[in-house]
Amino acid sequence: MPYKIRVQKKKEEVPLRIVTRSEQMLDQVRTHPKWIWIGAGVILSVLALLLMIQILTRRAEGKASALEAEASTLFHEPPPLPQPVEEGKEAPKEMTKTERLKKSASLYDEIVEKYPRTATAMVAQYESGNVYFELEEHDAAEKRYRSFLEKYPGRKDLTGLVHLRMGYLNQKKGDPASAVNHFKTAYEMENGKSKDQAGFELGRTLEQTGKKEEAMEIYKKLSETFAQSPWAAEASARLMILNPPAASNPPPAGTGKESAAPAVSEGKPSQKPVEKKK
Repeated sequence: MPYKIRVQKKKEEVPLRIVTRSEQMLDQVRTHPKWIWIGAGVILSVLALLLMIQILTRRAEGKASALEAEASTLFHEPPPLPQPVEEGKEAPKEMTKTERLKKSASLYDEIVEKYPRTATAMVAQYESGNVYFELEEHDAAEKRYRSFLEKYPGRKDLTGLVHLRMGYLNQKKGDPASAVNHFKTAYEMENGKSKDQAGFELGRTLEQTGKKEEAMEIYKKLSETFAQSPWAAEASARLMILNPPAASNPPPAGTGKESAAPAVSEGKPSQKPVEKKK
């Protein structure tokens, strides 16, 4: 039985096309046009949200700045001079210094509570501690200083000042050991402010606690590092008192180099005897 040989047709080879991820997404968008509207809506919503946040931030910053200006005036500036009063009218009652400080403290606290995310809140946190320090409400001042150190550890410019104020605060509370720690932190802080003042206060506190040698070392280093500072001049003066040059190297006895000042009666100049003319 004869067999027929079937001739197989060659299949046409279709070239492979590599589709990228972006092209796949574009094809999906073309086949689903509603995605365009959804994406546009999401973008517009995000832009509207960002714009709203910016408007609210500016508004909060403006309110916080206004409160800070009033608080700063009450704290730093003297009370206004009395104004002339028209006849028949009562003179307005002026606030006392204590009342001005308490009002300033309440305004700073309001900024911190209501507008904590503003840049003004950082200044208010520091200044509120200073106001309570001035009012001699030491616990309230310490609470606000510690809160500043917790919230803004990266602000080395103001952090040094806070440690300096904490040192003074601990001195008033009768805790010299804590005062030394804060003064030392402020003195050794890199890029800190008032390092010369902190160094002098560190030396003085060490001196008061009987650590004379450590105090002299701080005074010496301070006078060399901050030669143009008035605090360095104070440190040099303390160094001279603690270690007078004449007392540090007295001449040995019996060498004939001892200073022998002529005896002079107190309050009267020395006089040579006058020879009488014959």
